[in-house]
Parts: sequence; C-alpha cells; structure tokens
Amino acid sequence: MKIFISGASGGLGLALAEDLIRRGNAVWGIGRRVVDTFRAETLSPELFRYSVCDTTDATQVQNVFNKMLEENFIPDIAVFCAGGATEDIEGKDFKIDKFRENFNVNLFGALCWVELLLPHFIKRNKGIFAGISSMSTYRENHEKRIGYSASKAALNKSFENLRMQYINTALKFVIFNMGRMREKRTLIGTSYAAAARFISEDLRARKTGGTVNIPFSQYFLTRMTQFLPDKLYHKLFRG
Repeated sequence: MKIFISGASGGLGLALAEDLIRRGNAVWGIGRRVVDTFRAETLSPELFRYSVCDTTDATQVQNVFNKMLEENFIPDIAVFCAGGATEDIEGKDFKIDKFRENFNVNLFGALCWVELLLPHFIKRNKGIFAGISSMSTYRENHEKRIGYSASKAALNKSFENLRMQYINTALKFVIFNMGRMREKRTLIGTSYAAAARFISEDLRARKTGGTVNIPFSQYFLTRMTQFLPDKLYHKLFRG
C-alpha cells in the first residue's frame, strides 16, 4: 500500500513509518523540520520519501501535494500524526492567538489534507483517513493548554461527521485517541513502537470507520475520572 503520514519526523509518526515500511508499504512522510538521517530510510530507502512541510502553510501543503501527484503517489491511507500543544495560558492570562495555534495544527492541519485527497478517494471509492487524537478529549489533563484538547475534540467530531457524510461509500474515517506515549513503555501509557504496531494492524484489518483508544487501560482510567467532581479531580491529578 501507499501511505501518507504527517508528523513523520519523530515520535509516533516516525515509529509508524518504520513499522509500515517493515511490512512492505511505501510511505510518504512530512514534517516541519529538516532531518538529515531517518531510521526509516535505513530499513528500505526505496519505500520511504520525506518532504519538509508545515501543515499550517497552505502553499507548502499544495507544493508537496503537487509533487505527490507528479510521482503518482495517491495514498491508500492518510494518517495525520502532526500535532501541537501550544500553551495559551500565560501567567493568569488567556491568549487567543496561542489558542488558535492549536487549532491550526491539530484540526486544520489535518483537514487541509482531507480536502486535497478526498476527491481522489471518492473517484476510486476507496481510502482511509486516520486522525491521531487524544484521550484528553474525555477528561482535560493539561496545564496551561486550553486549546489542545479542544482542537482534538473538534478533530474527533469532524471525522465523525465526515464518516456520516460518506457512510454509503467505501471511505473510512478513523480516530485513534492516544494516551501517554514515550520511547519506552510506562506503567500507564505505552511506547511509540507498540502504538505504531497496533495502528498498523488495525488499519490493515479495518472494515469500517470508528474510534479506537490506545492503550485501553488508560482509556478505562480516564473514563472513570469523568465521574469525579472537578475540584476533586484537580486535587488528585493536577493539584
């Protein structure tokens, strides 16, 4: 398969690119920073391409998409791993410009690619859009970041609405709500590599759209905290 991944310069995006390449898939990754050496390239250089692209810059996005068209790389799956968590509380002040940055990256940075790829997916009546979201959409747990979980919740709802809009087609819109991730697995969370393996296998076997929570143990604990009063939750987890 051909797979497009935003946010492929590190973290989950890079781990996912590596896992998919190991399975014999061709990957086109993008990221905001220039990276001299990719671990993914050492696996199979002919299967991995990378473009520097800021998804909040419409010109950069269009230029990369044009290059993909020139090279006949219309993906079977598009995974949106690019994300930002800009602090929008400074001292006791709320900064709307910083709040907006979260939406520009986490919401519009994914939907701009949906707009470009959707006509091609519709034409062949096949394709998967996968949005990487967060369990903080269930219960906010970030200090000084009002816009992060709000933008992820907007992404989730947008994908739900897209799924309903194209319910009578073979297109699939999937959300992965991720818990804590690190290079190595933690007590509650998971590792980038383990999450990437799960996502790869899920996308390969997926029959419909929907929402997936990784890891389930953290999802269970997060949902339980929804029953706690705000003051108690704050004291236990943020105080």
